[in-house]
Amino acid sequence: MSCKALLTHAEADVGGTSLYSLVLCPSGGTEARAPRMVADAVQKSKRHEVQLVRRLEGDATAVSYEDGRFKFRCKRRCSFIVKVWAQTGVPVFPFLTDVDVVKNSSNVMSFRVKAVDVRDRGGVLVLKRVGTSRVVDLRDLRPLINVPVVLAEPPVAPRRSVFAYFPDGTLYFYGLNRKELIMRSREIKMIAPFFYGLMIAVAERQSVKLLVRRAGGWEEVEEVEGRPHKIEWGYAWESPVLALHYRDRVVLKSVRGEVINVALPDVRASSISPDARHLIKASPDSVQVINLEHGEVVKEFPISGVQIVEWSFYSDFAALCSDRACWIYSDLSKEIVVVKPVTEVTGAWWSPSTYNLYLARGSKISVVSFDPRGIRGLLPVARRPTLQETP
Repeated sequence: MSCKALLTHAEADVGGTSLYSLVLCPSGGTEARAPRMVADAVQKSKRHEVQLVRRLEGDATAVSYEDGRFKFRCKRRCSFIVKVWAQTGVPVFPFLTDVDVVKNSSNVMSFRVKAVDVRDRGGVLVLKRVGTSRVVDLRDLRPLINVPVVLAEPPVAPRRSVFAYFPDGTLYFYGLNRKELIMRSREIKMIAPFFYGLMIAVAERQSVKLLVRRAGGWEEVEEVEGRPHKIEWGYAWESPVLALHYRDRVVLKSVRGEVINVALPDVRASSISPDARHLIKASPDSVQVINLEHGEVVKEFPISGVQIVEWSFYSDFAALCSDRACWIYSDLSKEIVVVKPVTEVTGAWWSPSTYNLYLARGSKISVVSFDPRGIRGLLPVARRPTLQETP
């Protein structure tokens, strides 16, 4: 079996972009095709550097990059993490198309890691199990927190930060060289940080609290009564928007006070897009894509049994998973572009930095790598009809 490389993380770095890849060689080898984002970043750079970050198994040596491939020496089974820094000027971000999704949907790596859900943001990987979470640095796959954690959620920024809820009832923010107490409560059920900046929604038994970081520390600014089964963030009306999902409706509440109620009769799963333009509603026998501005059904698909709905960070794709398959919806073409037979999916998540689709399956995690292009841009925006790149 040949060696394979999986892009695990990409981020802006001094003068360019750093890209981290996990290389797996089941029976030794000397090369593996580099992910397309790595190849594109190197091609757009003035110079690049290659670093062997960590050997996970085996004795890989002489790691380098040449003509779109990682070169190395590995006599027997081995795995390792390699970093490529490319002097691209402005950072490189992933750009995914429908064609990439269709072409690369069979690019799957599975790992024997127990998890019912996954998060990947800001260089932090969170593996969720019932009543506990593992927090991992995606650069080297080492733990970021070495004590038991009940709940953990990373924001996109600040990088390498995480909101962590501990068994003693304390909720902390962990950032670079700092640890801040947010609140104490024995009744926290869910936490949802906003993508950027220090703001978090905390769901307790009977209400949801919104807290922000001010000069004097963390401050509660609002409390909403009710018991939603899901909370998530979007951005609309030039303001962060908190979505509260109940059994028969979704309430969208901006931090400036605007409120929209969307009735969702007979709903099994739902999710708003991060740009808060669309809502996907899964009923027992169908899936609807609803335009939130006009309240219209944009598209309806005769798909039954969907229990998990998860948008990509850029609001251009969504995973719709049942107990027998996952469908990939493209908001670019307004169509289902891929149907992937897969069982026992308990959670799905899109990586903002790589477009990897994580599928938590109880006793293992399957990672679908769609191998997106790497484009240079001042902002990570992928929702555009034509490819435009920062010179």
